[in-house]
Amino acid sequence: MAWRFKPSKYKNAAPVVPKKELWIRDVDAGSPPPGGMPIAASAALMAFVVRNRNGGSVAILPVNETGRQDHGPPLLAAHADCVTDMTFSPFDDGLLATGSADCTVRVWSVPEGGLEPGLEPELSLDAADRRLERVLFHPTADCLLSAAFGTTVRLWDILHQKQLYSWDGHGDQVQSMSWRGDGGCLATTSRDTLLRVLDPRADKVCHEGEAHVGSRDSWVTWLGCTEKLVTTGFDQYRQRQVTLRDLRKPERPLKTLTSDSCTGILVPLYDADTGMLFLAGKGDTSISYMEVTDKEPFFVEGIKHTGEQTKGACLVPKRALDVMNAEVNRILQLTSQAVVPITYQVPRKTYRDFHGDLYPDTPGCDPAMSAAQWWAGADRPPRRVSLDPAKVVITDLQRRRGRLVDRHNEPEPSGEEADNKSLSESTPEVKHVPSKPTPLAKPTNLGPKPYAPPKPAAVSVRPEAGDAPPPPPAERQEEGAGERRSALELRRAYEQRLSSVEEKPVSPPMPKRTSVNKSFRRVSKCRFMKATPVHKSEQFENIKNLNKSTTNECNGIYANPEYTAILLAGPGGKVCVLNMQRPGRQPDGVVPCLLNGAKVMDFSWDPFDNSRIAVGCDDGCVRVWRIPAGGLTEPTNECETTLAVHQERLLTLQYHPLADGVLASAGQDRRVIVWDRERPRLELETHPDQIFSLAWSPCGRYLATLCKDARLRVFEPRAGPEPLRVGDSHRGPRGGRVCWVLGGHYLITTGFDKSSERQISLYRASDLERPVTTLSLDVSPSILMPHYDPDTSTLFLTAKGDTSVLGYEVAEDYPHLFPLTPYKTPSCHQGVAFLPKSVCDVRKVEFARCVRLLPTAAVPISFSVPRVKADLFQDDLFPPTRVTWEATMTAEEWLGGANVPARLLDLQPDDMVPLSKEKGGVDAPKKAQPAGPKATNGQHSTPISSFAPKPDKKKGQELESSLSDKLATNFTLEQDTMEGVAEEEWDE
Repeated sequence: MAWRFKPSKYKNAAPVVPKKELWIRDVDAGSPPPGGMPIAASAALMAFVVRNRNGGSVAILPVNETGRQDHGPPLLAAHADCVTDMTFSPFDDGLLATGSADCTVRVWSVPEGGLEPGLEPELSLDAADRRLERVLFHPTADCLLSAAFGTTVRLWDILHQKQLYSWDGHGDQVQSMSWRGDGGCLATTSRDTLLRVLDPRADKVCHEGEAHVGSRDSWVTWLGCTEKLVTTGFDQYRQRQVTLRDLRKPERPLKTLTSDSCTGILVPLYDADTGMLFLAGKGDTSISYMEVTDKEPFFVEGIKHTGEQTKGACLVPKRALDVMNAEVNRILQLTSQAVVPITYQVPRKTYRDFHGDLYPDTPGCDPAMSAAQWWAGADRPPRRVSLDPAKVVITDLQRRRGRLVDRHNEPEPSGEEADNKSLSESTPEVKHVPSKPTPLAKPTNLGPKPYAPPKPAAVSVRPEAGDAPPPPPAERQEEGAGERRSALELRRAYEQRLSSVEEKPVSPPMPKRTSVNKSFRRVSKCRFMKATPVHKSEQFENIKNLNKSTTNECNGIYANPEYTAILLAGPGGKVCVLNMQRPGRQPDGVVPCLLNGAKVMDFSWDPFDNSRIAVGCDDGCVRVWRIPAGGLTEPTNECETTLAVHQERLLTLQYHPLADGVLASAGQDRRVIVWDRERPRLELETHPDQIFSLAWSPCGRYLATLCKDARLRVFEPRAGPEPLRVGDSHRGPRGGRVCWVLGGHYLITTGFDKSSERQISLYRASDLERPVTTLSLDVSPSILMPHYDPDTSTLFLTAKGDTSVLGYEVAEDYPHLFPLTPYKTPSCHQGVAFLPKSVCDVRKVEFARCVRLLPTAAVPISFSVPRVKADLFQDDLFPPTRVTWEATMTAEEWLGGANVPARLLDLQPDDMVPLSKEKGGVDAPKKAQPAGPKATNGQHSTPISSFAPKPDKKKGQELESSLSDKLATNFTLEQDTMEGVAEEEWDE
């Protein structure tokens, strides 16, 4: 009857669940975020996410721990936000890497004695502007850590704290990644439904093809050192799928299994030693087990385990198994209140002896090579150890290597040492082919690319005096055949690569454990900016009939130091003009407004004349109005000028930043026209689709446009109608905005991706082919409206219907967009309009001011920076500013080719001392300071009382006199009525 059974030693492996008393109980896992895995294990420790009021807390326990946790498990305060994924190093059972929604990756070295109070990370990698989805150590090279976030995959050498590789070619968010068993390639899946195989050392994509057509999450795992991998995901009917693929035959999958319609993704857990594959569905109460074979039927189902609902699951390394009881695998299942160890045991007649046929040699604690050797092109399979208790020592099964800072003097693994270990000789080596990095364009079809295994690359090293040059690639032998490169050459090549990589904000090695914050973020001058609404007496209230359905191209509100203009609902194109000098409750009745006679599409104030406003309407006309002195007192329909500019409705318009009277407008006819107050002067090339946004450069020479065809264009209108440069932009069709930053050398665009997620992209003005960086925020239908302050390099972002104003510092160094403290309110606004720099009060360290439009009110908001020495002029925040409220040339001069830059204005008041002189000790007139004790511990030496207002003596005397007139006051002292002492008594 043996023919009925497939000859497999693991087919009858049965799940064994211990009693509940042996579970790790009374832990609160909460609701882990989707994406990564909330539990991980090494041969010595287990780590899992717990719900804690302080944010991203991780519990760490011994891997064999059992029983109830009465006082809660030891917690590691890992991050400021929820932990999304974690992983242990395969070569150090105490080295843990965690990724979080706070956009950082941190590496922790857990001491052998357990967690210590206030344990600090070994290093913190400020990796992204989006939350981390996956973190994963390299399987064969030491101290290589990969991370996935957004559309980017990065690789770090955490020992030298350098980034080696970064690739941002995914079409959408990366959902999972997996290293091949020998570490040669990295497979990823993303929300764009594509499976990619990346070769970091060649900086190329080896394979690209469709994974699962469903838009939900997907997962990938390599089947050891082979060219096969397993992916899990959803089909077009939202049914869960498990697919086996062979990259040597990428035309179609080898096998696809379709199961139920549950929403939880199936997470594949694969053991390459035994070929056992476990499928743990998030939210499921069962864990499936099957064997993966080389021939049909490829998947052989085993015994399924049914129990608690799964929040997360992970495999325990083979080095921690109880081999004397035929335990071939162990799964740690994280549930809402417990961690359940599930043992898979092979039935045997006796468990007195070691069953060697069940336990092939498994990857051990020693790395096959260093990061430098791997990056130089070496490919070695993992070093393996035996699990036979008679042949192995405990140090080969568990390894604690201490802190990273103490590992720089460790010898690098050599080829001789690798040969002395028990290697898997049957595993073919995968080679490496060098190639130039090429950007990945959006695939035009979903057909798989042909897969070619990489070949070894020759690393060119510049020889120095006394050193022999490295052999040419043709003369090199294969690594497995005994390649021997000197350690000096290898280190030079690696250091050359590290020196050529762009520096990233990575923390330096910490000499000792301290309580200092190691976030290692860029310190921005405006990072803790404070937004404060002005006093209620300066707000505009009782605004009625507000238009809440303005076009995407219109902000809905524009302001200057004298007037604020907003759109009102109803026919006739009403534009209400509020006098900034007359705040308060607006009177009931007829609202004084501008009647345009057609629907208003967009409008803009003349930057050089506070009383002139241009209004574009859907009849293709631009109407220029002049507000009378003192503001509007009644509705009016008599404009100053009417220009029929476009054949169809007008979409948006922008005044020139330097030339008086020059205006650019874009219409539904897809034309951009530059005109003055009298007539059109220049016309640009017709765009292929609707124009979303216009923006003049600060120098006034260039005009940028953002179009619905997902293209960003830069024109020089006086040089010709054709664009100077064209580049790809956001793929979403909803709309977008563009503005110039960093002195006109860069452009910021806001828009949507194809999944309706809002994005911010930064482009170099000289190269629009590819954005410098792209930051995805959230899913919302509102278009982000940018405003840039060039003095502090601060970018403000908000949208209609939002409750917050976001802030970023824009810089040329990575990651280019540094988040600032946002301004959040409980109510939604209809728009925000920023005012010129001239209205800011530098004495209050106010660097920006805006008017926030609410459904029935308009509230000015002041943005300031908290400073200790507020009595000094903060010249680091207020450099000489561009005078944007004065024209530098006329329209005729600009059209004639003139380029006159804006003049600079020093905002320092005459009676204030600059902060730089105070810090540098330069002789300067200073205010007299009252005498008093000096502060210590780094505090300001001026007493707090010196900042208090001085009492007015004259007012005090007048108050005392008025009280004396009303009250019967006796100024006679009591001692004046006492009898004195005789003179003779003093002598006694």
